[in-house]
Amino acid sequence: KVAIQEMVEYSQKWHNGTSRRRSIETSNRLAAIQAQLNNLRREIKKVNEKVYTAQVECEQCKGPHYTKDFLLKEEGKTLEEAYYTQFGAPFQGGGYRAAALGFYQRNNANPSYQEQRQSMEETLSKFMGK
Repeated sequence: KVAIQEMVEYSQKWHNGTSRRRSIETSNRLAAIQAQLNNLRREIKKVNEKVYTAQVECEQCKGPHYTKDFLLKEEGKTLEEAYYTQFGAPFQGGGYRAAALGFYQRNNANPSYQEQRQSMEETLSKFMGK
């Protein structure tokens, strides 16, 4: 009997108009808050994407991925082959090779400081001799 009386009172308040307006206003406010939260979520996602892009750079090829995800995973595959596979363009610079699965070594194709210095001395002596 108490439950029926409460239902009758609630029904009368709902049809009153004032309660209905309050309910609609509350619903509208909740919808506005939800829309603001959705916008905020989208903005945070955009910022996170920009931060990710700024932070992620492969040490091998300077590409937009982690070094651990670099395509040079097969032993013996050269950096040039991996770079061409990923970007469709010849590799500029580098000089790394797979030493073992997941490990890379720099090819020592660059002349040592001693060799460079001798070359510089030869160049200067040729220049001074003319």
